[in-house]
Amino acid sequence: MTKKSSGDFTSDRLSLLKSRLKVAKTWSKKAHDAWKKWIAEYEIEDIGDTEEIRDKVRIGYIFRKVESDLPSIFDDQPELFIKGRSPKLRALDPWFEGAYDYLWDIQNLDEKIEDAGLYFILLGMGFIESPWVTKTKKVYEPILNPDGSQVLDEKGQPAFKEYDVPIVDNPLASVPDPFKLYFSPETKFAPRLDYEHCPYYFEELVMTPEEIKAKFGKEVEANETLKLDDVEMDDELDKASGLVKDDFKRVTVYKYIGCLPENLAVKGSEWSYDKDYQIFFTANEELKAEESPYEVKPLFVVGNYGLANKFWKFGDAKHLLPLVREL
Repeated sequence: MTKKSSGDFTSDRLSLLKSRLKVAKTWSKKAHDAWKKWIAEYEIEDIGDTEEIRDKVRIGYIFRKVESDLPSIFDDQPELFIKGRSPKLRALDPWFEGAYDYLWDIQNLDEKIEDAGLYFILLGMGFIESPWVTKTKKVYEPILNPDGSQVLDEKGQPAFKEYDVPIVDNPLASVPDPFKLYFSPETKFAPRLDYEHCPYYFEELVMTPEEIKAKFGKEVEANETLKLDDVEMDDELDKASGLVKDDFKRVTVYKYIGCLPENLAVKGSEWSYDKDYQIFFTANEELKAEESPYEVKPLFVVGNYGLANKFWKFGDAKHLLPLVREL
């Protein structure tokens, strides 16, 4: 049974989100730090910094192991099996297979599954987001009388009716940065994260102020500067002249997907304890709050080594470490 929510966004809800974010970041930090350590073992930025053959052999060994595993596990498109269908409905099998091949191609799933697979083998976990994305455009059509003539408005001008026509209506797969995902400490492992396995999680995003205004209709002041993966290039840019500094301004935005207490639920929604909401917010304000448009959280999770009921897993970068250190 559900109850009608009477709550609306207040500072209390933002405080709750920031509190949960702090808890989720704290719980996720240990796993993130371990991943960074394993990556450092797998890929030193400048192998010329050391002359120890052991280090070179270790990196090469793990590299060959990972590169040999990746194609065998993730390189081929998984087969689609359709079971339990009546002879009449089996006539639709070619349609399902065609739709599957179409989605595989249009989503560029080869590349995305390979990216998630690399995380899976090295870190022990891979994530793929799979939200359903719908975009529309407005189309105006004349309003007609039964005889086919056009209806006129009160000013004697032809009357038109506005329609929203879908221009995008399909799932959109993407591979999020694992280091930008933060989970509730109550999370337990499952490929699909329902309430019982994950009450909530956050994803950290970086947007331009212009993107925020276009998506959420709000003007937000930038709170950070774009940083590049190349530290030396960051330093060079800091010293460079003639740059338009505002072009590097960014805003940290958090996406929350999870449950809310009844008194802080989105206004007008039917509340239940396990219902998911989707909220975008910054450190200072909420940008958008709505009922989650997805039946389950739009995050597919795969895990490598580890206990079945424990969320955090580990990969070959840790699994091989004791062996390769002996080389």
